[in-house]
Amino acid sequence: MSVRSSVGQYCLDPGHTIRQVMDCLNQNQRGIVLITDDQGRLLGAVNDGDLRRALLAGMDLTATARDILEMKRATGKPAPVTAPLGSESAHLLRLMQKHMVRQIPLLDEQDRVADLVNLSELVPDDGEPLQAVIMAGGKGTRLAPL
Repeated sequence: MSVRSSVGQYCLDPGHTIRQVMDCLNQNQRGIVLITDDQGRLLGAVNDGDLRRALLAGMDLTATARDILEMKRATGKPAPVTAPLGSESAHLLRLMQKHMVRQIPLLDEQDRVADLVNLSELVPDDGEPLQAVIMAGGKGTRLAPL
């Protein structure tokens, strides 16, 4: 896998195979693999759904990330949502909500991938773990014995 600055763990070049993209996705645990050129500029992004659609379309594990990006373009999928490095959390949350995405690549002044922000980083789960579910409604006849 290519290593490009601190984001190397989730960036690959377009020549990597689907198998390598899957491995990167599995290892980085970010839900996304960013496809970048030799200078680290973002060409596209691949997630679990993209891989599933590629395999269902008949691509095998030796097809490349470039093939997936071409398939996405051909089906009208939009380019990844990005933001400038240093964007405020509130702005990033609004972008995520507007575009229904969970990750946003942050780009530097030269449009190179500098970081990747996940929704879970912006909205940490500080709540108490779920202890019980209360099923309420109706007369309770189906669950009366419980």
